[in-house]
Amino acid sequence: MTRVLLVAVPHLDWRLALRLVDEGAMPRLAAMVEGGAIGKLRPVSPEGAATQMTSIATGRFADRHGILCGLDFAGDEGLRPVDDRSRVARSLWEVLQAQGLRTQAFGWPACAPADRGVGVTERYPRNPGPDEATGDAALKESLAELAFTAADLSPLDLQFYLGDEALPPRADDARLAVLANVIAETATLHAAATECLETRPWDFAAVHYAGLGKLTEVFAAFHPPRPEFVPQDDFARWRHVLRAAYVMQDMMLGRLREICGPETAVMVVSPSGARLGADRSPIGPTEPGAPGLPDLPGMFVAAGPGFRRDELAFGASVLDVFPTMTRLFGLPTARDLPGAALERALDTSGSDAEIDSWEDDPKAPRAAVRARLSAPLPPPSRDLADLQRRAVAEERRFAYALSCQSHGELDEAVEMLQRLVDEAPEESRSSNQLITCHLMRGDAAAARVAFERMFRDKKRMLPAALAELRELDARCAGTLSPAERERRNRLWKRTRTNVSGMAFLQAWIAYVDGRPAETLRILAGADETRVHNRAGFVKLRAMALTRMGRRREAEAEWRRLVDLDPDQPDGHLGLAKLRFAQREYASAAEHALDSVRRRFFNPEGHFLYGVSIFRCGRPDLALRALQTTVTQAPGHVGALRRLAMIHRHGLNDPVAADAYDLRAAAASGDALQTEEAEMTVAINEPAR
Repeated sequence: MTRVLLVAVPHLDWRLALRLVDEGAMPRLAAMVEGGAIGKLRPVSPEGAATQMTSIATGRFADRHGILCGLDFAGDEGLRPVDDRSRVARSLWEVLQAQGLRTQAFGWPACAPADRGVGVTERYPRNPGPDEATGDAALKESLAELAFTAADLSPLDLQFYLGDEALPPRADDARLAVLANVIAETATLHAAATECLETRPWDFAAVHYAGLGKLTEVFAAFHPPRPEFVPQDDFARWRHVLRAAYVMQDMMLGRLREICGPETAVMVVSPSGARLGADRSPIGPTEPGAPGLPDLPGMFVAAGPGFRRDELAFGASVLDVFPTMTRLFGLPTARDLPGAALERALDTSGSDAEIDSWEDDPKAPRAAVRARLSAPLPPPSRDLADLQRRAVAEERRFAYALSCQSHGELDEAVEMLQRLVDEAPEESRSSNQLITCHLMRGDAAAARVAFERMFRDKKRMLPAALAELRELDARCAGTLSPAERERRNRLWKRTRTNVSGMAFLQAWIAYVDGRPAETLRILAGADETRVHNRAGFVKLRAMALTRMGRRREAEAEWRRLVDLDPDQPDGHLGLAKLRFAQREYASAAEHALDSVRRRFFNPEGHFLYGVSIFRCGRPDLALRALQTTVTQAPGHVGALRRLAMIHRHGLNDPVAADAYDLRAAAASGDALQTEEAEMTVAINEPAR
């Protein structure tokens, strides 16, 4: 049986990595690229390393696995980093262990190795005691002896990261301590992983290196070329850090592959890229979700038995890693997982068997997550601990809503966001997202009500926020305690208004309300302001032009959207809809397939491909695409009706046809209309 090694390196930016591969600075990764499969990897919503890593380890969205941010509540203990107690869904290695496979896991957040596994928890590099390791007593003692601290670093260790020509860092610069601690933590984790992989039997191993992501958060702005807001001296001190970190990551990858041998399949994954150097915003690393800093795609590289050579795979998501790993071991496919095995990267047929779920009760994880979010928010306070508890409670609820929204459970998202708006009206991001969800449901009236309430709340609270902000600045005179700094950040946000963002929402409301000309008028005025969400503006303009029948202009905007972000599926989907409306079904199918390749969880893309390829005379491909549609969107009326038609007239299966008709009738009772549903109505009209 093939052994499988999974290596996760958050914020391994594919642009920098491949540039270093071309330069010969990362020869081990280069060998995998040349001898295996490679592709971009899309993160899932919400952002955050712990959330992304747990989605990789469980194959589920955050609202199903429970890791909604990096912190969790620990009863009377207050806050603590998330760990395996915070997760409610089974990890990949727990599933494999249940199949009798031997597993090892190292440094994975929220997914400690289970009792039958070997390895160390995510806490091990910072707290390398025996309680952070699993295995027998001898192993625990051995791993404790491998601990490496910043005090153990030699000047040469640091010089490797600083570069020979760098200005020496100041002794009081906190970034030097960050660098030293991350180097020590990474060395400790790597030593533990290599020790266990060499001395203990295993079939599957997973290693998570958090160090590169931590260094990226601090040193991204210092990577060449220098941004205008970075002082020249600081740039000269820290410009080599990230390049050196990539080179070191390559060296560690080489050591792992050397231990594993050529008979081991190896997959390196990074759930998101990074904005480096001049691409970095002066907002800084503390706000990765700030406007203008959307999550960039990460990357995967896979080589060894079971993977194809010299293959470029499109449309991969972090949710596809789990089913890809189980496919390598010949295990059944779980129908309740939203991802799919990366067929373009795999050179193995896998198993045709299916099971409902790897969970004993597929509904239990979601119910457990909802139960944890049922309590009201802690009351507002000026105490730092209370502020942090309230902030984490808000963040968890907001992340839950984002996760639900990302895979179409809009009612669930609206319910959670409405609770947030009612309990914390001062946080306008919840109102913004609530409006967005209403608009995605096609409910312009509800969106307008939420929009007007947001402005009333902001106007009502603005004087008090300004007064408190001025009082805080005058009293502290620039010397803020941590609690005061946290308070000031929140007050500052309450006194600001994103003008272009408000214009975008108004334009979208007009569109959903059936006034596309008004949408174009508002967007034209918003172009004069600083626009962060440029792609969103272009998409909305293309949608309005499409609705107005101005197809040539609409096509230009859809192509502009593709040019802005070639990896984003919406531009390709818009072009597919235009081609379908023009009865160019082969071209529509091609564009719809391009959209699906870029994001597999894409029910409208699968549906449009299905109806287009059906009219090209391929009912077999249409059947598969439409079945995928209703798997991802069970209430998709158009797909259900098409499936009923195919089963009744093409497959001569009236029982299945009647079942699909019943599901379509039940689903059509829902009056919600999204923009995609509107397109569905047009597509279901018979061709003339």
